[in-house]
Amino acid sequence: MADTKISALTAVTTPAGTDEFAVNQSAASKKVTLDQIKTFVNQDTIKVVASDQANSTTTAAAVTDLSLTVAAGTYLAKYWIVYRTAATTTGIQMYLRHDGTTTRLAATWYTLTTGGAAATGIADQATTATAQLMEGKGQRASNVASGSTQGVDTVSADQFAVMEGLIIVTVSGTLDLMFNSEVAASAATIMTGTSLVLSKVA
Repeated sequence: MADTKISALTAVTTPAGTDEFAVNQSAASKKVTLDQIKTFVNQDTIKVVASDQANSTTTAAAVTDLSLTVAAGTYLAKYWIVYRTAATTTGIQMYLRHDGTTTRLAATWYTLTTGGAAATGIADQATTATAQLMEGKGQRASNVASGSTQGVDTVSADQFAVMEGLIIVTVSGTLDLMFNSEVAASAATIMTGTSLVLSKVA
């Protein structure tokens, strides 16, 4: 193939993480992907849910668009979660799972609730004249569920939750946000736009 100036090449319209670049490493010609460069430069990985994912069972499923391979290291994870449930009496359960080996995985997710002076477990995203209580769920190990919430203030309406965690990985594996409905045959749905930022700190 004839040599072509870079300026004469076809422009990339939508960069992909698997796009490859030529590099010289220790006098050897090698290649590197855009994802590898991004990880090296800022140590952050961003994932976004592209389409709604529902679960109408009490058996947890991974949020497909947020699954990613996490190698050995120490990470901070933060999820911005928008979800809905099919009935006001249907809650949601969420927790993290890493199927490699972790020496530490601790996380908490929290949301506003209808509670006044006591916990109710009912998520409440409605605008109110007064401040609201915040309730949450936690975990101390990978793939350990902490139980479901007890419902939502409005059926099939957006609810917002944040999950934050610290993960120490010793053997590479897939990191998943797991979720399920509190009630069988009543859907809990993770909504489009739900996002993860995973930061490698060590």
